[in-house]
Amino acid sequence: HRELTQELRDRYGSSAQIFPTNSLSTGFEMVASGIGVGILPHVLGRRLVEEKRITTFDPGWQATPLRFTATYIGEPRNELIERAARIAQEVAHGYGGAG
Repeated sequence: HRELTQELRDRYGSSAQIFPTNSLSTGFEMVASGIGVGILPHVLGRRLVEEKRITTFDPGWQATPLRFTATYIGEPRNELIERAARIAQEVAHGYGGAG
Protein backbone atom coordinates (compact mmCIF):
# COMPACT_ATOMS: atom_id res chain seq x y z
CA HIS A 1 0.00 0.00 0.00
CA ARG A 2 2.81 2.39 0.87
CA GLU A 3 4.63 1.65 -2.37
CA LEU A 4 1.50 2.19 -4.46
CA THR A 5 0.60 5.38 -2.64
CA GLN A 6 4.10 6.79 -3.20
CA GLU A 7 4.09 5.84 -6.88
CA LEU A 8 0.71 7.50 -7.43
CA ARG A 9 1.81 10.65 -5.58
CA ASP A 10 5.02 10.81 -7.62
CA ARG A 11 3.05 10.51 -10.87
CA TYR A 12 -0.20 12.37 -10.16
CA GLY A 13 0.26 14.36 -6.96
CA SER A 14 -2.03 14.09 -3.96
CA SER A 15 -5.25 14.01 -6.02
CA ALA A 16 -5.01 10.27 -6.80
CA GLN A 17 -7.48 8.21 -4.81
CA ILE A 18 -7.12 4.63 -3.60
CA PHE A 19 -10.15 2.50 -2.77
CA PRO A 20 -8.77 -0.43 -0.77
CA THR A 21 -10.71 -3.65 -0.31
CA ASN A 22 -9.94 -6.91 1.46
CA SER A 23 -12.05 -8.81 -1.07
CA LEU A 24 -10.49 -9.76 -4.39
CA SER A 25 -13.90 -10.32 -5.97
CA THR A 26 -14.99 -6.85 -4.86
CA GLY A 27 -11.77 -5.37 -6.26
CA PHE A 28 -12.38 -6.99 -9.63
CA GLU A 29 -16.01 -5.83 -9.66
CA MET A 30 -14.91 -2.28 -8.81
CA VAL A 31 -12.59 -2.29 -11.83
CA ALA A 32 -15.26 -3.89 -14.06
CA SER A 33 -17.77 -1.22 -13.03
CA GLY A 34 -15.40 1.51 -14.19
CA ILE A 35 -14.39 3.00 -10.83
CA GLY A 36 -10.74 2.87 -11.89
CA VAL A 37 -7.82 0.52 -12.33
CA GLY A 38 -6.60 -2.11 -9.92
CA ILE A 39 -3.52 -4.02 -8.90
CA LEU A 40 -4.99 -7.51 -8.83
CA PRO A 41 -3.72 -11.05 -9.49
CA HIS A 42 -3.69 -11.68 -13.23
CA VAL A 43 -4.56 -15.35 -12.89
CA LEU A 44 -7.72 -14.53 -10.90
CA GLY A 45 -8.90 -11.96 -13.44
CA ARG A 46 -8.51 -14.20 -16.46
CA ARG A 47 -12.24 -14.97 -16.68
CA LEU A 48 -13.20 -11.29 -16.60
CA VAL A 49 -10.60 -10.53 -19.28
CA GLU A 50 -12.01 -13.34 -21.48
CA GLU A 51 -15.52 -11.91 -20.95
CA LYS A 52 -14.13 -8.49 -21.94
CA ARG A 53 -15.39 -6.99 -18.67
CA ILE A 54 -11.85 -5.83 -17.85
CA THR A 55 -8.57 -5.51 -19.74
CA THR A 56 -4.94 -5.68 -18.70
CA PHE A 57 -2.34 -2.99 -19.30
CA ASP A 58 1.26 -2.21 -18.39
CA PRO A 59 1.37 0.85 -16.12
CA GLY A 60 5.16 1.09 -16.47
CA TRP A 61 5.67 0.18 -12.83
CA GLN A 62 5.62 -3.02 -10.82
CA ALA A 63 5.39 -3.37 -7.07
CA THR A 64 8.12 -5.17 -5.18
CA PRO A 65 7.16 -8.85 -4.82
CA LEU A 66 5.33 -9.60 -1.58
CA ARG A 67 7.01 -11.58 1.18
CA PHE A 68 4.96 -13.54 3.66
CA THR A 69 5.85 -14.82 7.08
CA ALA A 70 4.06 -17.10 9.50
CA THR A 71 4.66 -17.16 13.22
CA TYR A 72 3.35 -19.43 15.93
CA ILE A 73 3.97 -19.91 19.64
CA GLY A 74 6.27 -22.88 20.24
CA GLU A 75 5.30 -23.51 23.85
CA PRO A 76 3.19 -25.24 24.85
CA ARG A 77 4.05 -27.58 22.01
CA ASN A 78 1.26 -28.26 19.53
CA GLU A 79 1.84 -30.93 16.87
CA LEU A 80 -1.08 -29.72 14.72
CA ILE A 81 0.28 -26.18 14.50
CA GLU A 82 3.79 -27.42 13.79
CA ARG A 83 2.46 -29.62 10.97
CA ALA A 84 0.40 -26.73 9.54
CA ALA A 85 3.53 -24.55 9.54
CA ARG A 86 5.51 -27.25 7.70
CA ILE A 87 2.73 -27.61 5.10
CA ALA A 88 2.63 -23.83 4.58
CA GLN A 89 6.40 -23.80 4.10
CA GLU A 90 6.23 -26.67 1.59
CA VAL A 91 3.50 -24.90 -0.37
CA ALA A 92 5.54 -21.67 -0.39
CA HIS A 93 8.57 -23.54 -1.72
CA GLY A 94 6.37 -25.21 -4.34
CA TYR A 95 5.36 -21.79 -5.66
CA GLY A 96 8.93 -20.52 -5.73
CA GLY A 97 8.78 -18.64 -2.42
CA ALA A 98 11.45 -18.56 0.23
CA GLY A 99 11.07 -20.65 3.36
